[in-house]
Amino acid sequence: MDKCQCCNKNKIEVINSNNDEEFPYKLCLSCQKRLEYYALRPLEYFNLVAIHGHKPLLQDDLYQEDGEATQPVKDVEEDAKLKFPSFSDIKTDLEKLIDWTIVKWWIDEQAISELKNFDKADILISLQKRLKRDRTISSRIYEITAEVLGEYAEEWVLNEWDAKQEDIVQYADCLAKCTKNGFDLYITELNKCTTFKDLNKKVIGLISFQSNKSLLWMEANSDRIETISDYWSWVAAASQFDWDTCKNWLQKGRILSLIALDTLINCSIDKDTMNFHYWLGNNPQKLYHPDSIDIMSKVVNDYVKIDNVPRTRNCNAIIQNKWEKIIADKK
Repeated sequence: MDKCQCCNKNKIEVINSNNDEEFPYKLCLSCQKRLEYYALRPLEYFNLVAIHGHKPLLQDDLYQEDGEATQPVKDVEEDAKLKFPSFSDIKTDLEKLIDWTIVKWWIDEQAISELKNFDKADILISLQKRLKRDRTISSRIYEITAEVLGEYAEEWVLNEWDAKQEDIVQYADCLAKCTKNGFDLYITELNKCTTFKDLNKKVIGLISFQSNKSLLWMEANSDRIETISDYWSWVAAASQFDWDTCKNWLQKGRILSLIALDTLINCSIDKDTMNFHYWLGNNPQKLYHPDSIDIMSKVVNDYVKIDNVPRTRNCNAIIQNKWEKIIADKK
């Protein structure tokens, strides 16, 4: 008998598509009602999110990360047996550990470390089964693959890439960490973009490669950049951005010069900086091969005298106050 995906106990009585006919919730009547009332117990929440991810009715504005309901329409029926699992209780159970890694809002480094103790073949089989059961969790499945399996999963990753059932940005980490020619594969797709809107959306995937080849590609394709979004300077900061490149882009003028200024600012951020890209906040980047602060200050000031508008003046003011953070530990 197939069991309710939520309580893992009762028989399935309801197929709730919730606008997803391909991967519906399969529930008993009691769990269906609690789902509709935003009143799942923590373990029920854990079980359902482990299968379907943070789909509608399970998103973070309705439940805390530990499965506590925040906006129940009816009172949650408390049950001590249905508490959220503790990490210590599940860390030696492969399937539960993968569940945990899917349920957490962000990738859990502690869980990733524990997963590396298991057989890679068993992990890959589990991830493949889960992805087949509901592709809503594809982004997290690919994250786990990249962090835990590396080149062991190369053949599978390339097969997934060839099929491309998701936006290509979701594959970037896997291509970077699991394949030998992932950068070239990703660039090939970027070169196929026929509109700036499409290119702008997909360029963010280059962060995963952390390669100065991304800087060369950006420079060669600068004529395709119609407007500046944060994505371009985030990618540049993550791609071993160096002072020679910065000087070159300032000399070339807009649009590359504006990206250069934004990138210098991005080289000063850390996890305590507000409103920046999550990856950069957790992986602070610095300017590679800097010159002296006096020389770099003069170069930036000279550029702003030529392109003297509020945007560049504001960037310059930030940069001049943050040189020490921009160049820290990167010589």
